[in-house]
Amino acid sequence: MKHSQMTIYNFKNESEFKLWTMNSLRHEFLFDYELHEDKRKAGIADVSYGANGINGWIEFKFEKHAHFETAQPGWLKRRSETGGHVYVIVGFSNRSCFLVDCKLCEKYYFPIIDQSLGTIAKLLTRPYPWHHDQLLSRHLVPPQLLSRDHPGLPSFLSVLDRISP
Repeated sequence: MKHSQMTIYNFKNESEFKLWTMNSLRHEFLFDYELHEDKRKAGIADVSYGANGINGWIEFKFEKHAHFETAQPGWLKRRSETGGHVYVIVGFSNRSCFLVDCKLCEKYYFPIIDQSLGTIAKLLTRPYPWHHDQLLSRHLVPPQLLSRDHPGLPSFLSVLDRISP
């Protein structure tokens, strides 16, 4: 889908970022999703989704509030070990985000613009095992970018490094 002009978004919190992402994926790429804000189920990810024959889970975080509840790393690990599509998406107020594949422990960086949605949709619906293609490889995050541009992010993401299979 071609867009004639770039739309820039300014999110104030995780909820705004999560709803924009999922509603955009629903509208543009026919994702079906459900929010899971169940306080009785410790650790469950924020969103379950289905699209293009793939079902998965996404845990959303936003900027300074990017920390895991006690049970979340274990839940993410168990779900990804069973072959599930499990991702963490961390949004930032500088209009960027990181998408982390919990199964492969790969980290991707995107500007938060409409034009990034197609690549994000492709990542969320790729079958395992899979091979890198040029479009996705462009977005892989070099470790030095994590430290330089987002000083607190490496320690947050190191939790995912420890739980990944």
